[in-house]
Amino acid sequence: MSILKNKFFIIIVIAILAGWVLGLYISGNNKADIPDNYTTSWSGVDAEKIGEVIQKLNNLTGE
Repeated sequence: MSILKNKFFIIIVIAILAGWVLGLYISGNNKADIPDNYTTSWSGVDAEKIGEVIQKLNNLTGE
């Protein structure tokens, strides 16, 4: 009987780990679908203006 309990425990642990890995894989794929202009919906500023400001800041820092 203890052998069946040990196998059941191992199967449960493997299923939890497989679900965790699958969840990480799926969430990683969804992150690629997020558009880069999400900041414009928060600030109301045009994405081109944000790009210009970032470019000017990079030029000032010498990058």
